[in-house]
Order: sequence, then structure tokens, then C-alpha cells
Amino acid sequence: MRQCALFSYLFYCILYGGRLYLPFVFVEANGNVFLRGVVNTQPQTVSGKADVLGVNCPGARSLKDIPVVTGGTTSIIIQQSEPSALASSISNDGSMSFSQEVLYKCSEDPSLLAAPGVWYSVVGTDASIHASLLFENESVQKMAVFEATDGCQPSQCLMVSNSFDRQLDWFAESDTTYLVKVFGASAAQSGPFVLQMEEISSPRPHNDRCHTAEALQIGIVTRDASFEAWPHGLANAECNLDAHSRGLFYALEGTGQVITITLRPNISEGKLGLVILSGDDCGICMGHSRFVTAIDSKQIINLPTQIGEMYHILVSGEDIGDAGSFQLSAS
Repeated sequence: MRQCALFSYLFYCILYGGRLYLPFVFVEANGNVFLRGVVNTQPQTVSGKADVLGVNCPGARSLKDIPVVTGGTTSIIIQQSEPSALASSISNDGSMSFSQEVLYKCSEDPSLLAAPGVWYSVVGTDASIHASLLFENESVQKMAVFEATDGCQPSQCLMVSNSFDRQLDWFAESDTTYLVKVFGASAAQSGPFVLQMEEISSPRPHNDRCHTAEALQIGIVTRDASFEAWPHGLANAECNLDAHSRGLFYALEGTGQVITITLRPNISEGKLGLVILSGDDCGICMGHSRFVTAIDSKQIINLPTQIGEMYHILVSGEDIGDAGSFQLSAS
């Protein structure tokens, strides 16, 4: 039976992952299972047991030591090999129902904490993480990522996958613990799954903070600027800014006249918006556009300016995973 399960897992990884992962399972006398996978010739070890259902995660399986590869990606594979492992950690409160919509912001859905599932934890290193969930039957539904607080409790749900692609991308800040929860389709079902984590190495933009804003000159178009990995870290409710969203800053000196700021996004997924800020720390919201997705659309803000006053223009994604290229101009 174990040999059949191992062969099935190897065939599944080859079929769906395009790469061969060779798992080695070690079982101690106390029942702890250690899973070691050879991934891109880089051996990684994952140990411990998944936490039982609840908001605490001291027993969550740790996904530590994700290696960084400059200019590429690498992976850690965790195989939940025992069919009963998921069932042992989910409640018997009845069936669960899930939305088919991709929710990038799920902090208003407290039911995610109580839904049946298995917890994992990973510590950020100021890099983007890509997570994908693979399984052989419909016993596993989706996954979500939370930012943990003191006591290893999930405080903010960053995003949740849908029931189709079952993939997540988020920026993991340094020394911050994130909890990944794999959900069962219902409390009555169980089954094996493979959780793949990839840390994506990307160069940090030079103008991803207010104090490092790039100068924007009137009459000159900033073409094909792009951002991929780093969030701007600026929360402002008046301007609808989420600190976890990605963006770039540009500085513009006032002329005493009205200056027209134009943003032309060039993205196929996600949304970009235009935000005008003032103050040394970009803490004052001067105005903002709506977030747009269409490649052919553009956003325009007419900004009345004071002579010599500095204004900061932020091109920001609406949600955590939004990123793309754009053109920005002032006239």
C-alpha cells in the first residue's frame, strides 16, 4: 500500500509539476513524520505535525529555510502522505461552502479561521512567495495566507485562493511569520495533498518608498516603469491605500499652476491607481483616482500646486498581488 501511494505521488508530481521530486519519509517511534524532498538538487527538511483545528499555531508545520536563488525560483515540497492526517485536524461541524471568487482581501471573512484545515507557517525574508496546492481528489478545497501576531495567532487574512487554480502570491516581509492554511472541502472528507512553496528573488525598486521618490519632470514621460515584489508600506484610508499593496513613488515640485498627471496602465491582471500625496512622510492625501485594469484605459488628475511645494505621486496596486508596468507623465 505504501509503495502504491509513493508511485502515485511520483506520477502526480511528474504529470502536474513538470519536475521530479523524490520524497523520503522517516517515522520515529513517537509517530513524528519527517519529510525530506530533493528539489532542484537542494535537499530540504520539514518536520513536526500539523496543528489541530483552532486559531493557535504552535504545532503548525514550519516551512523554514526556503532558499533564495537570484534570478530564479526554488521550491520546498511538503507531502501530506497519510490520508487520515487532514481528517484528524478538521472538525465535525458539518459541511463547508466556499465562494468561487478570488478574494485578495479576506480580513472581513472570520469564517476562514473556523473552517476545517491544516496549518503551516513560514517566516518572511523580504521576498515574494508563490504557493501552489496540488491534490488527487476533491477532498482539499483551497488555501489562505494570514499574517501572524504575538502568540502565533492569525491576525489578518491577506488573501485566499479560489477553487480552480489554487495558487497564491504575496510579499513576505522580513522576520514576519505567515500562516498558510489548507482547507478541507468539508469536515467529512480527507485526503493527501502537496503544498509547494517558492521564494521568488526580485530586485528592489529604488523608488519604492516616499523618501526615495524619483523626480518626475513636466513634459517627460516615465515609460514602462514596473514593480513586481515590494509593497509601498503606506496605509492611508482617505486615499484607499493598503500598506501591503505594491507601488512606486515620484516627486513633483509645484509651479503655482494646475499640473495634469496622467497614468496609463499596461497590465492584464490586477488593478493600478494614481494617488497624490504631500508632506515629508507622504501622510497627507491630496487626491486619488479609481483603480483600473484595462490596458487601453488611463487615469488623469488635475492637481492645483503651490510654488516650491513638493508633491508625491504614488502609482499603486489596489490589492496585495497587483503589479505591472505603466506610463506616467506630468504636463
